[in-house]
Amino acid sequence: MGRSSVLFTFDRRKGEFRPVRKHLRISGCTAGTVESIVQSFASTGNKIKILQAFIDDAYADFNAVSPSVIALADCITSILESLQQRLSIPPDTIHSLLHLHSLIREPALIISTYHSIISATRSAHNDSELLTQLFAVVQQEQHRSGWLKPLLMETLARVSRPWLGFVEEWIGLDRPIGGEGIGEEGLAERGVFVRVEEEGLVNERGVEVVRRSFIFDKRRVPSFTSAESAESVFESGKSLRFLQKFHPNHPLSKPGAVEGVRAPRLEWKFSWEDLDNIQTQAKNYEKQLQFAIEKYAANGSIVLDSGVVHHDKQEKFEEFPTFGKSKEELGIIIHHSASAMDQALPPLESSHNNDLLRRLVLSISRRGFSQAHDEKDHLTTFAPPISITPMLSFSYIFSVQAKLINTACLRMFFSEHKIRSHLTLLRRFHLFGNGVFASRLSHALFDDELDATERGTGGYRSGGTMGLKLGSRDSWPPASSELRLALMGVLKESFSESLGGHEEVLRHRSGMYASGKEGELPGGLSFAVRDMTQEELERCMDPNGIEALDFLKLQYSPPSPLEAIITPTALYRYDRLFKLLLRVLRMLFVVNKLFRDATSRDATSRATRWRDISPIAQKFRIEAHHFVNTICGYMFESGVGSTWKKFDEKLADIERKLCGDEEGLEGEGLERLRGYHESILDRIMFATLTRKRQAPVMKLVEDIFVAVLGFAKYSHEMASGRRVGTMGEKELAELYKVFRRRVGIFISVCRGLSEKRGYGDGRRDLEGRRAVDAIFGTGYKEEGNLLGMLLVRLEMTGYYSESVGAGGVKEK
Repeated sequence: MGRSSVLFTFDRRKGEFRPVRKHLRISGCTAGTVESIVQSFASTGNKIKILQAFIDDAYADFNAVSPSVIALADCITSILESLQQRLSIPPDTIHSLLHLHSLIREPALIISTYHSIISATRSAHNDSELLTQLFAVVQQEQHRSGWLKPLLMETLARVSRPWLGFVEEWIGLDRPIGGEGIGEEGLAERGVFVRVEEEGLVNERGVEVVRRSFIFDKRRVPSFTSAESAESVFESGKSLRFLQKFHPNHPLSKPGAVEGVRAPRLEWKFSWEDLDNIQTQAKNYEKQLQFAIEKYAANGSIVLDSGVVHHDKQEKFEEFPTFGKSKEELGIIIHHSASAMDQALPPLESSHNNDLLRRLVLSISRRGFSQAHDEKDHLTTFAPPISITPMLSFSYIFSVQAKLINTACLRMFFSEHKIRSHLTLLRRFHLFGNGVFASRLSHALFDDELDATERGTGGYRSGGTMGLKLGSRDSWPPASSELRLALMGVLKESFSESLGGHEEVLRHRSGMYASGKEGELPGGLSFAVRDMTQEELERCMDPNGIEALDFLKLQYSPPSPLEAIITPTALYRYDRLFKLLLRVLRMLFVVNKLFRDATSRDATSRATRWRDISPIAQKFRIEAHHFVNTICGYMFESGVGSTWKKFDEKLADIERKLCGDEEGLEGEGLERLRGYHESILDRIMFATLTRKRQAPVMKLVEDIFVAVLGFAKYSHEMASGRRVGTMGEKELAELYKVFRRRVGIFISVCRGLSEKRGYGDGRRDLEGRRAVDAIFGTGYKEEGNLLGMLLVRLEMTGYYSESVGAGGVKEK
């Protein structure tokens, strides 16, 4: 019983029971028998003391321990109290020491089992570790005795209840404790697998903004829940937060409050019959909630359950009314009460009808145990293995709730927040998918026929269509006023024309003006100056350098809640791609201008200024035009266009399923959509050679562009008749040689990659493959297929021979 007696006392210093007198003897038993039995009694008493110490420690500082520890302490309290009740039997019913030992055999086994649980879970730092260790002990101990398994199952269910209760609140199966933003304030204290992180950001207006985001901590997931299920639960709850914030009247936003909708509880089910019932409840819940969602979509409101406004019903006590009663009536009431008190007391088991754990313990005796074997026990005769019980108990409910939440959130993002329109906007402008925008921007930045934005000494700007005239001016970079004059209206006019050109269409048909000031483009889309280091700024100051426009960027801030899909990571990749494609757009304008330079004529003689040009310059012009056009075609068509088309088809498929049959949306959700978006951007970066490990190949392309820009400066001077530069025939020949070498190396790399990936015919030079190994190592996978496509385009006209490529590789 864990208490001292006349014969035994508890030694607190050693933490064990010791006999008051040594060498106790009992008639009819040998000394060895008595010592063995006393040791078994003492061992049980010592373990009870350890269990009682655990209970005292748990309740000593109630707020410092986790809810699961309190639940475990409550279970052990029920176990100990029930065992004390069971062992409180008259002494005259015990016939011998062996009889006493047999009576305590089952209680001793229970005490030993729970002592093992305490020993295993003592090192747990949070609920997740405690539940993991408890689940492992239950799996080991359940085979020690058939009647012990129900006790362990009930303990596991009760200790898991706080954790399952949080999951119910998190995914919307139960009402939240704190209203909007369920658990956001106390997540860290609850020690669950969801935590909140705060990140300080500075927006485009220079104002510091604190962004709070939910983080999934997989280390705090119990072992009986798979990583996939836990991540699905996290994403479902995270998506539900968006729904509650932006659609607070949606049926999913009010768990437990919608009339006619009864959500199943997350409870352990240990029999096949109970598991079948929980699936039936989940299916009914799904039908009820879908019906409520359809009514909400049609009417814009829901019917709340009137029962949710009431508190739980208080316990009803028997009344003894006396006021207004006659003497005879009072006598009848007193006689009835006296008769009830004369009845025999109910058995111990019936005194704890509401506590299954107590009833299970009290039923364990010689007589009760034999009766239990006569009855059909669904936990001991045939039940699913404990290892798969969690999956059978919870997974189906998780999947049903995840499907409902994900479908509702996707419909919200596609229908009301126009996520597809915003993604199309980013495609059109950041990735130059809008031809009107690309043309207007190209002319505003490079066209030398527009009026200059520079203010002359003592003069005024003309007021006509102005441009920066990059390539035809010596002062660079431009002032901020010049940028505003050159780029004013480019974005808005391009956006308006893409929608039909009407202001009313611009505001309403796009459906993307849910946030932002009146007249602003969606997401505050605008040109901005990039934050750069001093070294990067110095590189931008050369108007003939490849980095001359690296200071220019597109500013876009996704309106809430679209930041869940258009993340900072995605915006960073858009910015990287815009920077690259702007360089490519400039190179395309430069090589096209080379033909205009070659055909420009003198105003007086009407003769071309290129009549005395060297053959090297003519070859340079033709080959540069071919290479740059090929690269540009590959970047815009294969790198961006074809890749984005697959993503657009996926978006169209999701939108079609949302508007029609939702059966094909299993697994789709906000997190999956975010993954699609970021992976497609990563794929575009890979196809356009923008990723970090492709930097050696991109460096080759940049070197070629630098050579072409140097020749373009020479060509412009020839066409304008200035010839103020220092480049002569010798310098031009050297520049052309550098261009050819770089192109040769690039083609050899493409050839080597394509042959290693099986794209080519395997008959090309070995030097190209060696160059591939030197640049990429042996870990590349798909560069060959992509660069093989580019190789086909480059070699179609036969401008670049094998010998040039091989020679270039050797020199490199």
